[in-house]
Amino acid sequence: MAKYYLTVNKSATTLRFVFDDGNVRLATDIDGKTLTVVKQGNTLLRNYVDWSEPEKQAVGNWIKAFKERILKDGILCFDDAYFLASCYVARSPRSRDLCRSASSMCS
Repeated sequence: MAKYYLTVNKSATTLRFVFDDGNVRLATDIDGKTLTVVKQGNTLLRNYVDWSEPEKQAVGNWIKAFKERILKDGILCFDDAYFLASCYVARSPRSRDLCRSASSMCS
């Protein structure tokens, strides 16, 4: 189901991790809109049956694990690097101050 979702929505390259208030979530794009799994397809409305909530949760979990495997393999885009940096700063707030003071010395 998750591979179907990624294929139909053409979203494999646009999904992003976002770090909000200590929580990691999947977003649909750089704007940080939370991923909402909805079944898509080319079927008549009268024949349409959406996935159940457990199925939607399973799709979301699979996509998150897939994205994590890609990161662990060392493949990342700029947004992924930004996400990792925001996680680091959240775990080590002093690093933010060091970066700010270092950048002010370069100005």
